[in-house]
Amino acid sequence: MDPLVFKSLILRCAEEADAEYILGLRLDPLLNRFLSKTDGSLEQQKKWLRDYKLREAARTEYYFIIQSLNYEPWGTVRVYDICSGSFSWGSWIIPRGKPPSVAVETTLMIYDFAFGVLDCARAHFKVCRENTNVIRFHRRLGARSLLSDETEEYFELSRDEYQTARPALLRILDQV
Repeated sequence: MDPLVFKSLILRCAEEADAEYILGLRLDPLLNRFLSKTDGSLEQQKKWLRDYKLREAARTEYYFIIQSLNYEPWGTVRVYDICSGSFSWGSWIIPRGKPPSVAVETTLMIYDFAFGVLDCARAHFKVCRENTNVIRFHRRLGARSLLSDETEEYFELSRDEYQTARPALLRILDQV
């Protein structure tokens, strides 16, 4: 798949050669607080990426490396569980020191990709309940909380709701 390009970012599909970069992000204790745990093995990460490439070929998952326009890696984000006109997204890691616009621009890119290119009608996703900033962000976009349990809050956002929120995201992006 060709990389996705927007104002100041590129999203390109992860490759096995990205394993060390991804593992470094996932093992960073300041970044991995709300992520699923990993065993820390470079070989396991490479195997996961090889298996992922099969899911990418089947169009059921896309794992992106977020890059600046000069190709500097700025994080990761993933679209997965693509089925029946719906998708989920996560594995969103943006290292410290990156511009605040990266989060907003990544959000626009993911939703534009999934609702536009993949033609999904809705997003479904979960957020760790302790991750209050991300929960607040999604609620401001219009995401509805469907339910919550002890550790996770489960959300849904339709394509129409996103299209309503998109102009506000673009304004935020122009201000940061």
